[in-house]
Amino acid sequence: MEIANVAGRYGIEHVAGTGAMARVWRATDLHSHAPVAIKRILEGLRTDPDVRAMFDDEAAVTASIAHPNVVGYVDRGYDAHGPWIALEWVDGLTAQELVATRRAPLGVRATLSLAVDLLQALAATHGPGVGVIHRDVAPSNVLVGLDGVTRLADYGLARSIARARVNSAGTAKGKIGYLPPEVLRGSLHGTRGDLYGAGAVLWELLAGRRVFAHVTSKGALAHAYLYAPRPALQSVNPTVPDGVAAVIDSALSIDPARRPPNALAMAERLLNAADAASVSPSPGELSVAVWGARRAIAANDAGRRRAEPVRATHTAAPALAETG
Repeated sequence: MEIANVAGRYGIEHVAGTGAMARVWRATDLHSHAPVAIKRILEGLRTDPDVRAMFDDEAAVTASIAHPNVVGYVDRGYDAHGPWIALEWVDGLTAQELVATRRAPLGVRATLSLAVDLLQALAATHGPGVGVIHRDVAPSNVLVGLDGVTRLADYGLARSIARARVNSAGTAKGKIGYLPPEVLRGSLHGTRGDLYGAGAVLWELLAGRRVFAHVTSKGALAHAYLYAPRPALQSVNPTVPDGVAAVIDSALSIDPARRPPNALAMAERLLNAADAASVSPSPGELSVAVWGARRAIAANDAGRRRAEPVRATHTAAPALAETG
């Protein structure tokens, strides 16, 4: 069902994205005139108690984190269409869109900028006053703004470190490829599991492809992530400095004990390695990359619209508006 207004305050403009459990609209705060993102559970899942619980947890966790590298909480409520959350609107792209659009590795300086922001977000997430594990660190949840600032989003699977529990093997929730192998085996998802996800995101940005891009079947992919050695980042992109590649490769270790101990330590190791190679993070270069990818997406969309055949409509019955 089309929704024009939420809580008498947020004017809906258009759908910005749809995931497995929720849909996001761009909207305008009619009081402040600022853009916001309105998130709702998909229509067919609104009565599912587990989905509702995750949505409520996401709102509570997001509201508990005030950090420039975490998508900001604005408001929440409930109406005839179910619960909703209003979040900071990030004008930019996801890391997933950035990789898919560029079809080439991101520069080292731009990636370092993204890495530091992402690891700062995880440090705030894991740290005192919040104390949760994100459990879904993946390119689709890493938002890169036109301003060159990276923000972590989607705390729908987050769980308190104190309440973390072991899942049965094969029942872990999250995105395969970014889930740490210990979770796929049914072990505890600790904070180093989030570092595995961060390492996979950074590896993908610098390689221009996924870690096991050649593996297509889900079964073979799960087996590879559980047991196969990860290809060294420098074997795919030799321009990445030795020390930087080594830190990212270590985050993808099958053994959690071989990963960096925490997010701040990983950020410090990356920066030290970059400094040794006379390379520094560049938010400006990251911003330029996002702008370029946005222009490419717009050009592709325009070309697709021009290529669509003109359909005769004078003999056809009018289409019914789709409702949910």
